[in-house]
Amino acid sequence: MLDGWQARYRGLGWGKKKTKKKRVEWHEVKVGVFYLQEQAGRTEGGRGVLTEKAVVCWQGEPTELGRRLHWEATRRGVGRAKWILVVGDGAPWIWNVAADRWADAQELLDFYHASEHLWELGRALYGEDQAKGWVEGFEDKYYYGRRPTITYIPRFRNIGGDTTHKDFVRGYGFQADGERKEWRDIMEFDDNFGAGFKDTLSKPGFWSLWMGAWGECLPNYDNAVKLDPDKKDKWGLPLVRIHFEYGANEKAMRKDMQASAVEMLQASGFKNVTAYDFNPPGGSEVHEMGTARMGKDPKTSVLNSFNQVWDAKNVFVTDGSFMTSAACVNPSLTYMAMTARAADHAVKELKKGNL
Repeated sequence: MLDGWQARYRGLGWGKKKTKKKRVEWHEVKVGVFYLQEQAGRTEGGRGVLTEKAVVCWQGEPTELGRRLHWEATRRGVGRAKWILVVGDGAPWIWNVAADRWADAQELLDFYHASEHLWELGRALYGEDQAKGWVEGFEDKYYYGRRPTITYIPRFRNIGGDTTHKDFVRGYGFQADGERKEWRDIMEFDDNFGAGFKDTLSKPGFWSLWMGAWGECLPNYDNAVKLDPDKKDKWGLPLVRIHFEYGANEKAMRKDMQASAVEMLQASGFKNVTAYDFNPPGGSEVHEMGTARMGKDPKTSVLNSFNQVWDAKNVFVTDGSFMTSAACVNPSLTYMAMTARAADHAVKELKKGNL
């Protein structure tokens, strides 16, 4: 397991009554924990425990942590392992260390960080732009209960009349969420110490709101998934080669996403409004679409109108592969409806003896 955490150090202004220097400084300490599977167990109450483990800490470059952890793991018998699992929080340096020291290891994103950043994983396949701002007041308000959803602003571009945009077709929608700053955020700008600092961390901070835009990506003939003619996996099957890039329409839309989000937040009275462009690579999100598109002609499509593979009648594809375009709305309910429709058709064909 690999992770990094912030350690609190005394700064140059520590102990001084009046100073412009920081009284407290934060430095990242990288840590690696190694253990063998047989060293993991459970107590009588069912709590997980490790009978033995090696912990390596390092404040500095991750490559040195990798070297030290590799040495310790080798000394403790990693060479006997049939397979190696590396667990991390998703930070690039963790996977770089794993690739450098254990190239054949399986990599796993831990559940805590995956769920903590779930909103980010919820961005649509073809891009999201975000704006964030602070709002004054409402200090006597806080969350209560479980919210079933977040704020949603439907598509308002290119839907007729004066909504037409000269630089792009189709449109996008916004999702937004308001929240109060918590102790993790307060630590970034509060350098107090002791009981006062603890008391500060127990109180919620100011309100802020972020807006994320989900935009449609137009079909592009050059965006495709093909079989590699040379490279194969360990089972001898061809690897896939993916080619994807955003077109001029998507790039123009992203600019309007940012401008619209900033305009709405500023008009609503938010302060310190900032805009972000994540520009995630294609395929890095959760609603991938296309590559096995539905159509009327087997020469130009993979599936027929019932999600049935033209060349393999007993195979039905009902995930996002059959979509010919990535709209700006969540497609999950559409997938469910198409799956039910395909299943109904398959049962009927089976009864007819066609499958």
